[in-house]
Amino acid sequence: MKILLSAFACRPDRGSEPGVGWNWARSLSARHEVHVVTQHRNQAAIEAELEHDPLPNTHFHYVPMPFRRTAGWPLGLGWLPYYWWQWKAHKHAAKLHAEHHFDVVHHVTYVVWRAPSFMWKLGMPFVWGPVGGGQNIPRGFHRVLGWRGAVRERIRELAQELGWFHPSVRATARGAAIILAANTPTKDVLPRIWRNKAHQMLDAAVSERALMPARSVHAEASELRLLWVGQLVPIKGLRLLLQAIAAIAPPRRLSLSVIGEGPERPGMEQLASSLRLTSEISFAGWVPHPEVSKSYSAADALVFTSLRDSSGNALLEAMAAGLPAICLDWAGPGDITTDECAVRIFPQSPGQVIRDLASAIVRLRDNPELRLRMGTCARARVLTMFTWERKALELEGLLAKLPLSGEVAP
Repeated sequence: MKILLSAFACRPDRGSEPGVGWNWARSLSARHEVHVVTQHRNQAAIEAELEHDPLPNTHFHYVPMPFRRTAGWPLGLGWLPYYWWQWKAHKHAAKLHAEHHFDVVHHVTYVVWRAPSFMWKLGMPFVWGPVGGGQNIPRGFHRVLGWRGAVRERIRELAQELGWFHPSVRATARGAAIILAANTPTKDVLPRIWRNKAHQMLDAAVSERALMPARSVHAEASELRLLWVGQLVPIKGLRLLLQAIAAIAPPRRLSLSVIGEGPERPGMEQLASSLRLTSEISFAGWVPHPEVSKSYSAADALVFTSLRDSSGNALLEAMAAGLPAICLDWAGPGDITTDECAVRIFPQSPGQVIRDLASAIVRLRDNPELRLRMGTCARARVLTMFTWERKALELEGLLAKLPLSGEVAP
């Protein structure tokens, strides 16, 4: 097949959504001719990667951004450059289609459902997603976000309620031959008239070719080495973890390495200091993605406290490395994990989550055999269900049921 990918975010040297765009291109190019439309700021990183690791059957087309978002834009207006780029990308894709005659067009990034694509207008089968963003934070957790975070979250929730009234969003869903929903809440938020063409598929995955060897668990370790990876913003829930560690009776026999940067870092460092945890918690700041991958080998468990994630790249990568996890049984992480590979906490209240996090940490600290068993299960689950190679085959199976010529009926 000839596949056209719309991947606004697409970089080989990043995780999160840029990594999603890149890995879709890589996984599909193993069996198909792939053309990728992406923004021009990704060009240098992509071409540098292709110099030493070429992708066969893959062609990149760079569409410039019309203008850049600047700091301080009101919430919502920051999407305008992206919408404009999507329109320009669709115009560029129409010219490419006239030349190459693609079989299908697949929008892969951005992955939030409220951000429409115009690729459905090309007159060929259109795959939308996996799209996420249908999840909200658990009820009663707004107060842990701070007033700014709580206000932003309330505005986002209002956007969730109004999103399906957006004409371009409705047109995108109507024009899609297949809608891929990244998690259960996103599939549930789809209007009923389009659920018959919706399939659940995680937006993130790991690559078999990039898998590190399974790590080993050292029963003789004197302390539990915890790892937390993510952007330091309120919804990632690091505050809950720090309070949970403080609630564990000394001697705690644990350490926590926090990898990530963001506006919450000064506040989290201050909180760690006020809780007298500075000797047990280190803040590494931003770390290049290859170095993050190596950090899994030095840890005993990953703690993933995000209050609303479509999936969780760090969670998948840690599980693939053989790490057990402590996470919330909510949204994407709830779909990814099972009780056999993670200690899962259903969020009912902030106080309950703090207590359960502390209990989970102590449980893993005192049971190295349990950590080994959970880590082995976690790696097996990812290799069985959440690799890019498997996702490409799953998409092929869905496409095989479509007529790959002519227009898709709305």
